[in-house]
Amino acid sequence: MKKKYTSEYQMIKKILKEIPESEPVSDSEDYDHGRIWFKGTYNEVDGQYVYYDDGVEQNLHPKLESLLKENGWDWEPYDMESVVAYCWRASNKIKYEEAIN
Repeated sequence: MKKKYTSEYQMIKKILKEIPESEPVSDSEDYDHGRIWFKGTYNEVDGQYVYYDDGVEQNLHPKLESLLKENGWDWEPYDMESVVAYCWRASNKIKYEEAIN
């Protein structure tokens, strides 16, 4: 069974609906490059930061992390203040390559 992946555009819409404080933005203006950045990492949701890095641990808000994973996305810290979500299958290039192979 193939795992279902949510496109970048649809993922941003879902995040904005569930956790607008995270302020998701596309990696590009035309979407579907498979990466989402979060401008609201210091914003709080339910008493927790969207993203927290104390130099030892990196924590993404559990509600956001769960939403990403449920839709075939993952995340990683970029630096102590930035986090990026990614899904290589969400990119148009990979969808095209899968279609021709």
